Amino acid sequence: MHKVSRRKCISVLSIPLLTGCLSNNKSQPGLGEVYIRNEQLTESNVAVTISKNGEVLHEKEYKLSGTDNGSWGETSIRENWMGEYVPYEVTIEVDNIGETSYHTEDFLNMAGETQNIDCFELTIVIGKGIVDFRPNAEESCTI
Repeated sequence: MHKVSRRKCISVLSIPLLTGCLSNNKSQPGLGEVYIRNEQLTESNVAVTISKNGEVLHEKEYKLSGTDNGSWGETSIRENWMGEYVPYEVTIEVDNIGETSYHTEDFLNMAGETQNIDCFELTIVIGKGIVDFRPNAEESCTI
């Protein structure tokens, strides 16, 4: 049996621990803002729920005008509790389309490397029969 000295064992084990402590790599970025735009011709009723680390912190219904008046209906959600490096879930329910959600994990799967990403903003576009999530990486979540 091959013996490893205690000093060698401690030095080898401490490198990954020290690297993790000194690293500025966050496991998940914060959520900075949610922007919702209705590109349908007609007005839409939109229910939005935002959960932070499993706790619902925003639950509100919006009535967004349609493009029949020359521009789209829109709203923006930006709160002081957003930006922390925890999992977020944004759920949207639109009349005649249904309910769908976007998670921090979806952003991580799309972005891959998040070393220089502090934050992401989420644009939600409501179109004819669809809800399209368009995340955007940001360097910081400052409000």
